[in-house]
Amino acid sequence: MDRPSHWILASILIAAPILWLAGTPGSNKGRSTDEVALPNPEGPTVVSLVRGNDSVSTQGRPIETVDVVGRVVDRFGYAVSGALVRLVLHSDLGEDGLAIAGRGLPADLQATTGDDGRFGFEVARPLDGQVLVQAPGRYAPARSIASLEPMEIVLQDALPWSSMDSMWASSRRGDRVERPSIGEGLVRSVTGGPSDARIAVAESGAMTTSDAQGRFLVPVSQDDATLVAWTPDGEASRVEFQGPRKQGGRHPLPAMVLSQASEVRGRLVDEDGNPLSGLRVVVADAGISRWARSNAEGRFVVRGLLDEVAELEVVPHEGLLGQRVSFEVEDETELGDLRLERADHIAFSFEVVDEDLKPMPLVHVVADQENGLRRAYGRADQSGVVRLPGLGKGAVVFEVRDAQQVDQSLQIAGFEDGFLIVSR
Repeated sequence: MDRPSHWILASILIAAPILWLAGTPGSNKGRSTDEVALPNPEGPTVVSLVRGNDSVSTQGRPIETVDVVGRVVDRFGYAVSGALVRLVLHSDLGEDGLAIAGRGLPADLQATTGDDGRFGFEVARPLDGQVLVQAPGRYAPARSIASLEPMEIVLQDALPWSSMDSMWASSRRGDRVERPSIGEGLVRSVTGGPSDARIAVAESGAMTTSDAQGRFLVPVSQDDATLVAWTPDGEASRVEFQGPRKQGGRHPLPAMVLSQASEVRGRLVDEDGNPLSGLRVVVADAGISRWARSNAEGRFVVRGLLDEVAELEVVPHEGLLGQRVSFEVEDETELGDLRLERADHIAFSFEVVDEDLKPMPLVHVVADQENGLRRAYGRADQSGVVRLPGLGKGAVVFEVRDAQQVDQSLQIAGFEDGFLIVSR
Protein backbone atom coordinates (compact mmCIF):
# COMPACT_ATOMS: atom_id res chain seq x y z
CA MET A 1 0.00 0.00 0.00
CA ASP A 2 1.38 3.40 -0.95
CA ARG A 3 1.73 5.93 1.84
CA PRO A 4 0.72 9.59 1.53
CA SER A 5 3.44 11.95 0.40
CA HIS A 6 3.84 13.39 3.88
CA TRP A 7 5.11 10.05 5.19
CA ILE A 8 8.59 8.64 4.70
CA LEU A 9 10.10 5.31 5.63
CA ALA A 10 13.67 5.34 6.91
CA SER A 11 15.82 2.52 8.21
CA ILE A 12 18.01 3.61 11.10
CA LEU A 13 20.33 2.15 13.70
CA ILE A 14 19.74 3.99 16.94
CA ALA A 15 19.59 3.72 20.67
CA ALA A 16 17.20 5.66 22.83
CA PRO A 17 16.74 6.57 26.48
CA ILE A 18 14.21 5.25 28.88
CA LEU A 19 11.51 7.81 29.55
CA TRP A 20 9.24 7.29 32.54
CA LEU A 21 6.47 9.80 32.88
CA ALA A 22 3.76 9.00 35.40
CA GLY A 23 1.08 10.86 37.23
CA THR A 24 0.47 10.67 40.90
CA PRO A 25 -0.97 7.40 42.22
CA GLY A 26 -4.72 7.35 42.62
CA SER A 27 -7.32 5.24 44.28
CA ASN A 28 -10.00 3.25 42.52
CA LYS A 29 -13.44 4.81 42.32
CA GLY A 30 -16.80 3.17 41.80
CA ARG A 31 -20.02 2.11 43.35
CA SER A 32 -18.24 -0.39 45.55
CA THR A 33 -14.87 -2.11 45.63
CA ASP A 34 -13.45 -5.51 46.40
CA GLU A 35 -10.05 -7.13 46.04
CA VAL A 36 -8.95 -10.07 43.93
CA ALA A 37 -5.62 -11.87 43.63
CA LEU A 38 -4.46 -12.24 40.03
CA PRO A 39 -2.08 -14.98 38.87
CA ASN A 40 1.48 -13.71 38.64
CA PRO A 41 4.66 -15.73 38.05
CA GLU A 42 6.40 -13.63 40.71
CA GLY A 43 3.63 -14.03 43.32
CA PRO A 44 0.04 -12.91 43.77
CA THR A 45 -0.95 -9.39 42.82
CA VAL A 46 -3.92 -7.78 44.54
CA VAL A 47 -6.16 -5.55 42.46
CA SER A 48 -8.98 -3.44 43.85
CA LEU A 49 -12.12 -4.13 41.85
CA VAL A 50 -14.76 -1.55 41.07
CA ARG A 51 -18.08 -3.36 41.39
CA GLY A 52 -20.66 -2.42 38.78
CA ASN A 53 -23.81 -3.70 40.46
CA ASP A 54 -24.50 -5.09 43.92
CA SER A 55 -28.19 -5.82 43.47
CA VAL A 56 -30.00 -9.02 42.54
CA SER A 57 -31.86 -9.59 39.31
CA THR A 58 -35.56 -8.92 38.93
CA GLN A 59 -36.23 -12.63 39.46
CA GLY A 60 -34.47 -12.69 42.84
CA ARG A 61 -31.45 -14.69 41.70
CA PRO A 62 -27.89 -13.50 42.47
CA ILE A 63 -26.23 -11.82 39.52
CA GLU A 64 -23.37 -13.83 38.00
CA THR A 65 -20.38 -11.53 37.59
CA VAL A 66 -17.10 -11.47 35.70
CA ASP A 67 -13.89 -9.54 36.34
CA VAL A 68 -12.35 -7.13 33.84
CA VAL A 69 -8.78 -6.53 35.00
CA GLY A 70 -5.64 -5.17 33.43
CA ARG A 71 -2.60 -2.95 33.56
CA VAL A 72 -1.73 0.35 31.90
CA VAL A 73 1.88 0.85 30.74
CA ASP A 74 3.74 3.40 28.63
CA ARG A 75 5.47 2.52 25.38
CA PHE A 76 8.57 1.50 27.34
CA GLY A 77 6.56 -0.99 29.39
CA TYR A 78 6.62 0.93 32.68
CA ALA A 79 3.48 1.12 34.80
CA VAL A 80 1.40 4.29 34.46
CA SER A 81 -0.07 5.32 37.79
CA GLY A 82 -2.90 7.80 38.22
CA ALA A 83 -4.49 6.88 34.88
CA LEU A 84 -8.27 7.19 34.73
CA VAL A 85 -9.82 4.01 33.31
CA ARG A 86 -13.42 3.91 32.10
CA LEU A 87 -15.35 0.74 31.43
CA VAL A 88 -18.24 1.65 29.15
CA LEU A 89 -20.76 -1.16 29.03
CA HIS A 90 -22.90 -1.21 25.91
CA SER A 91 -25.46 -3.25 27.80
CA ASP A 92 -25.63 -3.98 31.51
CA LEU A 93 -27.55 -7.24 31.36
CA GLY A 94 -27.94 -10.07 33.80
CA GLU A 95 -27.65 -13.74 32.85
CA ASP A 96 -31.44 -13.77 32.46
CA GLY A 97 -31.12 -11.22 29.67
CA LEU A 98 -32.83 -8.44 31.61
CA ALA A 99 -31.33 -5.01 32.22
CA ILE A 100 -30.14 -4.80 35.81
CA ALA A 101 -28.70 -1.28 35.85
CA GLY A 102 -29.77 1.95 34.23
CA ARG A 103 -32.98 0.50 32.78
CA GLY A 104 -31.50 0.31 29.31
CA LEU A 105 -28.83 2.97 29.77
CA PRO A 106 -25.19 2.00 29.21
CA ALA A 107 -23.21 1.72 32.45
CA ASP A 108 -20.06 3.80 32.84
CA LEU A 109 -17.64 2.69 35.59
CA GLN A 110 -14.39 4.42 36.50
CA ALA A 111 -11.21 3.40 38.30
CA THR A 112 -7.76 4.91 38.80
CA THR A 113 -4.58 2.89 38.34
CA GLY A 114 -2.30 2.42 41.33
CA ASP A 115 1.48 2.48 41.49
CA ASP A 116 1.66 -0.80 39.54
CA GLY A 117 -0.64 0.50 36.79
CA ARG A 118 -3.35 -2.05 37.54
CA PHE A 119 -7.12 -1.63 37.43
CA GLY A 120 -10.12 -3.90 37.88
CA PHE A 121 -13.90 -4.00 37.50
CA GLU A 122 -16.54 -6.51 38.51
CA VAL A 123 -19.59 -6.48 36.25
CA ALA A 124 -22.59 -8.62 35.43
CA ARG A 125 -22.13 -11.44 32.94
CA PRO A 126 -22.22 -11.38 29.93
CA LEU A 127 -19.63 -8.69 29.21
CA ASP A 128 -20.26 -6.17 26.43
CA GLY A 129 -18.18 -3.02 26.42
CA GLN A 130 -14.93 -1.16 25.89
CA VAL A 131 -12.15 0.20 28.07
CA LEU A 132 -10.91 3.77 27.68
CA VAL A 133 -7.80 5.16 29.36
CA GLN A 134 -6.71 8.75 29.90
CA ALA A 135 -3.53 9.51 31.83
CA PRO A 136 -1.78 12.63 33.07
CA GLY A 137 1.36 13.85 31.37
CA ARG A 138 2.23 13.40 27.71
CA TYR A 139 0.07 10.36 27.03
CA ALA A 140 -2.50 9.95 24.29
CA PRO A 141 -5.79 8.35 25.38
CA ALA A 142 -6.29 4.72 24.44
CA ARG A 143 -9.27 2.51 23.68
CA SER A 144 -9.54 -1.27 23.84
CA ILE A 145 -12.31 -3.82 23.56
CA ALA A 146 -13.11 -5.15 27.03
CA SER A 147 -11.92 -8.69 27.63
CA LEU A 148 -12.23 -11.46 30.19
CA GLU A 149 -8.47 -12.00 29.76
CA PRO A 150 -6.16 -9.79 31.86
CA MET A 151 -5.42 -6.83 29.61
CA GLU A 152 -2.28 -4.78 28.94
CA ILE A 153 -3.02 -1.32 27.54
CA VAL A 154 -0.04 0.59 26.08
CA LEU A 155 -0.16 4.39 26.03
CA GLN A 156 1.64 6.26 23.25
CA ASP A 157 2.86 9.87 23.11
CA ALA A 158 0.09 12.44 22.78
CA LEU A 159 -0.17 14.43 19.54
CA PRO A 160 -1.04 18.14 19.83
CA TRP A 161 -3.45 18.02 16.88
CA SER A 162 -5.47 15.14 18.30
CA SER A 163 -8.28 16.06 20.63
CA MET A 164 -7.66 14.51 24.03
CA ASP A 165 -11.35 14.60 24.78
CA SER A 166 -12.98 13.49 21.52
CA MET A 167 -12.53 9.77 22.07
CA TRP A 168 -13.33 10.14 25.76
CA ALA A 169 -16.60 11.90 25.01
CA SER A 170 -17.59 9.80 22.00
CA SER A 171 -18.72 6.90 24.17
CA ARG A 172 -20.35 8.98 26.91
CA ARG A 173 -24.01 8.35 26.18
CA GLY A 174 -26.59 9.72 28.56
CA ASP A 175 -29.63 9.06 26.41
CA ARG A 176 -31.61 5.86 26.40
CA VAL A 177 -30.20 3.33 23.94
CA GLU A 178 -31.75 0.33 22.27
CA ARG A 179 -30.94 -2.83 24.14
CA PRO A 180 -29.32 -5.58 22.06
CA SER A 181 -30.94 -8.94 21.72
CA ILE A 182 -29.53 -11.76 23.80
CA GLY A 183 -28.08 -14.63 21.82
CA GLU A 184 -28.70 -18.01 23.43
CA GLY A 185 -26.44 -20.88 22.47
CA LEU A 186 -24.80 -24.17 23.34
CA VAL A 187 -21.17 -25.20 23.01
CA ARG A 188 -19.96 -28.82 22.99
CA SER A 189 -16.46 -30.27 23.31
CA VAL A 190 -14.74 -32.37 20.69
CA THR A 191 -16.09 -35.49 22.47
CA GLY A 192 -19.68 -34.19 22.36
CA GLY A 193 -20.03 -33.32 26.03
CA PRO A 194 -20.61 -29.84 27.49
CA SER A 195 -17.58 -27.56 27.41
CA ASP A 196 -16.33 -24.87 29.75
CA ALA A 197 -15.49 -22.31 27.06
CA ARG A 198 -15.22 -18.61 26.47
CA ILE A 199 -17.43 -17.19 23.74
CA ALA A 200 -17.15 -13.85 21.97
CA VAL A 201 -18.83 -12.01 19.12
CA ALA A 202 -15.86 -11.20 16.87
CA GLU A 203 -14.78 -7.55 16.51
CA SER A 204 -17.01 -6.47 19.39
CA GLY A 205 -16.93 -6.14 23.16
CA ALA A 206 -19.46 -8.95 23.68
CA MET A 207 -17.97 -11.88 25.58
CA THR A 208 -19.12 -14.51 28.07
CA THR A 209 -18.45 -18.00 29.41
CA SER A 210 -20.49 -21.18 29.18
CA ASP A 211 -22.04 -22.84 32.22
CA ALA A 212 -21.64 -26.44 33.38
CA GLN A 213 -24.09 -27.62 30.70
CA GLY A 214 -22.31 -25.69 27.93
CA ARG A 215 -25.06 -23.08 27.68
CA PHE A 216 -24.36 -19.39 27.27
CA LEU A 217 -25.99 -16.02 26.68
CA VAL A 218 -24.25 -13.20 24.82
CA PRO A 219 -25.43 -9.76 23.60
CA VAL A 220 -26.05 -9.63 19.85
CA SER A 221 -26.38 -6.29 18.09
CA GLN A 222 -25.17 -6.99 14.53
CA ASP A 223 -27.36 -8.32 11.76
CA ASP A 224 -24.51 -10.53 10.55
CA ALA A 225 -21.75 -11.56 12.91
CA THR A 226 -19.19 -14.22 13.76
CA LEU A 227 -19.24 -16.19 16.97
CA VAL A 228 -15.97 -17.62 18.31
CA ALA A 229 -15.57 -20.11 21.17
CA TRP A 230 -12.32 -21.41 22.63
CA THR A 231 -10.86 -23.23 25.63
CA PRO A 232 -7.46 -22.92 27.36
CA ASP A 233 -6.39 -26.37 26.11
CA GLY A 234 -6.70 -25.37 22.45
CA GLU A 235 -10.17 -26.40 21.32
CA ALA A 236 -12.00 -23.75 19.29
CA SER A 237 -14.94 -23.17 16.96
CA ARG A 238 -16.19 -20.38 14.71
CA VAL A 239 -19.66 -19.97 13.22
CA GLU A 240 -21.33 -17.27 11.14
CA PHE A 241 -24.83 -16.34 12.14
CA GLN A 242 -27.69 -14.06 11.19
CA GLY A 243 -28.35 -11.55 13.94
CA PRO A 244 -31.73 -10.34 15.11
CA ARG A 245 -33.92 -8.06 13.04
CA LYS A 246 -35.48 -6.58 16.15
CA GLN A 247 -34.07 -5.28 19.40
CA GLY A 248 -34.61 -7.01 22.72
CA GLY A 249 -35.61 -10.57 23.54
CA ARG A 250 -33.83 -13.88 22.98
CA HIS A 251 -32.22 -14.98 19.74
CA PRO A 252 -31.17 -18.61 19.10
CA LEU A 253 -27.55 -19.06 18.03
CA PRO A 254 -26.06 -21.89 15.96
CA ALA A 255 -24.74 -24.83 17.96
CA MET A 256 -20.96 -24.73 18.40
CA VAL A 257 -18.87 -27.92 18.36
CA LEU A 258 -15.26 -27.47 19.40
CA SER A 259 -12.34 -29.19 17.73
CA GLN A 260 -8.60 -29.05 18.24
CA ALA A 261 -7.31 -25.84 16.62
CA SER A 262 -3.88 -24.50 15.77
CA GLU A 263 -1.32 -23.03 18.15
CA VAL A 264 1.75 -20.79 18.05
CA ARG A 265 4.84 -21.12 20.20
CA GLY A 266 7.95 -19.08 20.69
CA ARG A 267 10.58 -17.85 23.11
CA LEU A 268 11.28 -14.32 24.27
CA VAL A 269 14.94 -13.42 24.77
CA ASP A 270 16.96 -10.24 25.30
CA GLU A 271 19.67 -8.98 22.97
CA ASP A 272 22.18 -11.38 24.57
CA GLY A 273 19.90 -14.39 24.13
CA ASN A 274 18.86 -14.64 27.79
CA PRO A 275 15.26 -15.82 28.35
CA LEU A 276 12.69 -13.23 29.43
CA SER A 277 10.04 -14.44 31.85
CA GLY A 278 6.71 -12.87 32.80
CA LEU A 279 6.19 -10.90 29.58
CA ARG A 280 2.74 -10.72 28.00
CA VAL A 281 2.02 -11.61 24.38
CA VAL A 282 -1.28 -11.19 22.57
CA VAL A 283 -2.36 -12.81 19.31
CA ALA A 284 -5.01 -11.19 17.12
CA ASP A 285 -6.93 -14.05 15.50
CA ALA A 286 -10.50 -14.58 14.29
CA GLY A 287 -11.54 -11.11 15.43
CA ILE A 288 -10.56 -11.65 19.07
CA SER A 289 -7.40 -11.41 21.18
CA ARG A 290 -5.72 -14.34 22.96
CA TRP A 291 -3.24 -13.61 25.76
CA ALA A 292 -0.33 -15.58 27.18
CA ARG A 293 2.68 -14.98 29.44
CA SER A 294 6.24 -16.25 28.99
CA ASN A 295 7.51 -18.77 31.55
CA ALA A 296 10.86 -18.98 33.33
CA GLU A 297 12.51 -20.23 30.13
CA GLY A 298 10.98 -17.37 28.15
CA ARG A 299 8.65 -19.72 26.28
CA PHE A 300 5.01 -19.04 25.52
CA VAL A 301 2.17 -20.81 23.73
CA VAL A 302 -1.14 -19.46 22.44
CA ARG A 303 -3.71 -22.09 21.51
CA GLY A 304 -7.04 -22.22 19.72
CA LEU A 305 -6.10 -20.24 16.58
CA LEU A 306 -8.51 -20.35 13.63
CA ASP A 307 -7.23 -17.94 10.97
CA GLU A 308 -4.65 -18.75 8.28
CA VAL A 309 -2.65 -15.62 9.11
CA ALA A 310 -2.42 -14.01 12.56
CA GLU A 311 -0.45 -11.24 14.28
CA LEU A 312 1.44 -11.56 17.53
CA GLU A 313 2.33 -8.58 19.68
CA VAL A 314 4.86 -8.63 22.50
CA VAL A 315 3.84 -6.02 25.08
CA PRO A 316 6.71 -3.70 26.14
CA HIS A 317 8.02 -4.51 29.60
CA GLU A 318 10.15 -2.37 31.90
CA GLY A 319 12.43 -0.90 29.25
CA LEU A 320 12.14 -3.79 26.79
CA LEU A 321 10.59 -2.48 23.60
CA GLY A 322 7.51 -4.17 22.19
CA GLN A 323 7.41 -6.05 18.91
CA ARG A 324 4.85 -7.19 16.31
CA VAL A 325 5.11 -10.32 14.17
CA SER A 326 2.73 -11.51 11.43
CA PHE A 327 2.85 -15.24 10.73
CA GLU A 328 1.14 -17.98 8.77
CA VAL A 329 -0.76 -20.31 11.07
CA GLU A 330 0.00 -24.02 10.92
CA ASP A 331 -1.17 -26.81 13.21
CA GLU A 332 1.85 -26.10 15.41
CA THR A 333 3.59 -22.87 14.47
CA GLU A 334 7.05 -22.31 15.96
CA LEU A 335 8.32 -18.74 15.83
CA GLY A 336 11.63 -19.50 17.50
CA ASP A 337 13.43 -16.81 19.45
CA LEU A 338 11.95 -13.30 19.42
CA ARG A 339 14.77 -10.96 20.42
CA LEU A 340 13.66 -7.82 22.27
CA GLU A 341 15.67 -4.61 22.38
CA ARG A 342 16.21 -2.58 25.51
CA ALA A 343 15.92 1.18 25.22
CA ASP A 344 19.12 2.82 26.42
CA HIS A 345 20.15 6.38 27.19
CA ILE A 346 21.00 7.80 23.76
CA ALA A 347 18.17 9.65 22.01
CA PHE A 348 17.68 9.50 18.26
CA SER A 349 18.65 13.02 17.17
CA PHE A 350 18.33 14.60 13.72
CA GLU A 351 17.72 17.98 12.09
CA VAL A 352 14.62 18.95 10.12
CA VAL A 353 15.54 21.10 7.11
CA ASP A 354 13.93 22.35 3.91
CA GLU A 355 15.18 21.46 0.44
CA ASP A 356 17.77 24.24 0.68
CA LEU A 357 19.04 22.64 3.92
CA LYS A 358 17.78 25.55 6.00
CA PRO A 359 16.59 24.57 9.49
CA MET A 360 12.84 24.37 10.10
CA PRO A 361 12.32 25.38 13.72
CA LEU A 362 9.43 24.30 15.91
CA VAL A 363 7.89 21.81 13.45
CA HIS A 364 6.10 18.79 14.93
CA VAL A 365 7.57 15.34 14.21
CA VAL A 366 6.11 11.87 14.74
CA ALA A 367 8.25 8.75 14.42
CA ASP A 368 6.41 5.42 14.23
CA GLN A 369 7.79 1.90 14.56
CA GLU A 370 6.09 -1.49 14.58
CA ASN A 371 2.85 -0.10 13.10
CA GLY A 372 2.05 2.12 16.05
CA LEU A 373 3.44 -0.02 18.86
CA ARG A 374 6.23 2.54 19.34
CA ARG A 375 5.11 6.07 18.48
CA ALA A 376 7.35 8.96 19.57
CA TYR A 377 6.45 12.64 19.30
CA GLY A 378 8.85 15.58 19.45
CA ARG A 379 9.09 19.20 18.43
CA ALA A 380 12.09 20.77 16.74
CA ASP A 381 14.00 23.43 18.63
CA GLN A 382 14.96 26.80 17.16
CA SER A 383 17.75 25.09 15.22
CA GLY A 384 15.42 22.47 13.76
CA VAL A 385 16.88 19.69 15.92
CA VAL A 386 14.56 16.95 17.18
CA ARG A 387 15.43 14.39 19.86
CA LEU A 388 13.20 11.35 20.15
CA PRO A 389 13.61 8.78 22.93
CA GLY A 390 12.58 5.16 22.96
CA LEU A 391 12.99 4.03 19.36
CA GLY A 392 14.67 0.78 18.40
CA LYS A 393 16.71 -0.42 15.46
CA GLY A 394 15.04 -0.72 12.07
CA ALA A 395 12.43 1.03 9.99
CA VAL A 396 10.84 4.30 11.09
CA VAL A 397 7.89 6.09 9.48
CA PHE A 398 8.03 9.88 9.88
CA GLU A 399 5.34 12.51 9.72
CA VAL A 400 6.04 16.25 9.94
CA ARG A 401 3.47 18.98 10.61
CA ASP A 402 3.71 22.72 10.28
CA ALA A 403 4.83 24.69 13.35
CA GLN A 404 1.79 26.97 13.29
CA GLN A 405 -0.88 25.04 11.41
CA VAL A 406 -0.70 21.64 13.06
CA ASP A 407 -3.51 20.26 10.90
CA GLN A 408 -1.26 20.65 7.86
CA SER A 409 1.08 17.74 7.05
CA LEU A 410 4.27 18.61 5.18
CA GLN A 411 5.73 16.64 2.31
CA ILE A 412 8.95 14.82 3.09
CA ALA A 413 11.63 14.68 0.40
CA GLY A 414 13.99 12.28 2.12
CA PHE A 415 16.16 11.33 5.11
CA GLU A 416 19.92 11.47 4.67
CA ASP A 417 22.97 11.88 6.92
CA GLY A 418 20.94 12.94 9.94
CA PHE A 419 18.76 15.41 8.00
CA LEU A 420 15.03 14.98 7.55
CA ILE A 421 14.38 16.97 4.39
CA VAL A 422 10.95 18.58 4.08
CA SER A 423 9.36 20.35 1.10
CA ARG A 424 7.82 23.69 1.95
